[in-house]
Amino acid sequence: MPRDPADGDLIEREAVAPRQLPKDGPRRFPPYVPRPVETLLHRDPVTGVRRRANVIARLKGFYSLAEVRAAHPDGPDPRDAAWMRRRLLVALGFAHRAGVLHGAVLPEHVLIHPGPHGLVLIDWCRSVPGCYAGTDPSGRVPAMVDRYADWYPDEVPGRRRAGPATDISMATRCMTHLMADKAPTALRRFARGCTLPAQSRRPDDAWRLPAELDEVLERLYGPRRFRPFRMPPVPGRTATPEH
Repeated sequence: MPRDPADGDLIEREAVAPRQLPKDGPRRFPPYVPRPVETLLHRDPVTGVRRRANVIARLKGFYSLAEVRAAHPDGPDPRDAAWMRRRLLVALGFAHRAGVLHGAVLPEHVLIHPGPHGLVLIDWCRSVPGCYAGTDPSGRVPAMVDRYADWYPDEVPGRRRAGPATDISMATRCMTHLMADKAPTALRRFARGCTLPAQSRRPDDAWRLPAELDEVLERLYGPRRFRPFRMPPVPGRTATPEH
């Protein structure tokens, strides 16, 4: 529910975007997106102000990338960060193939589950749903998160048309921030290519990037293998995470 009733359009985007993603077929990846339950109008009993609200299914046992970084201030092992980055790219690829941009791939909006290596991309309020189908002809990200203003690629504050490369750039920034100074040189070079200033020079196919990332990781660490990942206590958190 928005604090400001004028932001009802953002709540509407959050409700619309997940419903534009495929529900069945070979490209069905429901674990990567939140499950919408209901959309309703809420009337404040005191002021009478009406606000649009979304009910989203609760997720248990997940941590945001912001919490992962707080628990690993020097950054987790790059091999652990690798599966998070890979799943984030798959989540974006799934959305982009349906013509939906997330528009705010930021640490608080990327949730991971340590045990099964799950990932869910939440908060689709700033998404550009159906941008390739003509339902949003501007193709612009509608709003920015002020505290992350310097994380956005130039096309967002410049109010220009966004694209898959926009989400990929922000996802990459999330991961470089997560790894702090632990990222090897090869991964830093990979990240630089995904965050170039010009949108046209950045990768724009999130389906292809995991394979390219795997090549870099194999040269660094050898064949892929499952690595158990455990979260230490998160500063400020006293209970099992529920998002």
